[in-house]
Amino acid sequence: MNFVDFNVVQPKKKKSNINYYFWGSIAASIILVLSVTIFLVTYFNGPCGVNKVEDSTEKLSEIYKKWEVAYSLASATPKDSLSSSIESLQNIEKEASDLETPACMDTVKENTVNGMVKFIEGFLLRSNTSSPDSEINARFYEGIGLLKQANDDITEINQCAPFCE
Repeated sequence: MNFVDFNVVQPKKKKSNINYYFWGSIAASIILVLSVTIFLVTYFNGPCGVNKVEDSTEKLSEIYKKWEVAYSLASATPKDSLSSSIESLQNIEKEASDLETPACMDTVKENTVNGMVKFIEGFLLRSNTSSPDSEINARFYEGIGLLKQANDDITEINQCAPFCE
């Protein structure tokens, strides 16, 4: 006689893999959205983010415009009347010195301020009638070099931000 054993455990039906795929794709989507969000926040507002670089560049540009006007006036001022022009230049230099910039623009700020200081030193020497022209011109050339370097650096940083090193 053949007996059928009814106590034999029947194999369970496999659960559909659809649930696993669904939750896996939800998790992957969340990770992707978070990654993109973090990237975009860093890109625009990170330590050297595009927005910070553009804002600092704009502020420096305004300072440079003031500097050009004050420099032109000082250049056209007689030696014995330079004190008010020098004071204007010093105020603009202080404004540049006080400007907050992202870390990637520290060298730009430093070269800008140092270049302005060299020009101010040149005008101070010029106001002292005993200073030789070679000494005055040396200060102006140093100032020109530093401001040119700052300008070159601004161009480079605006091209590489936010990935500047």
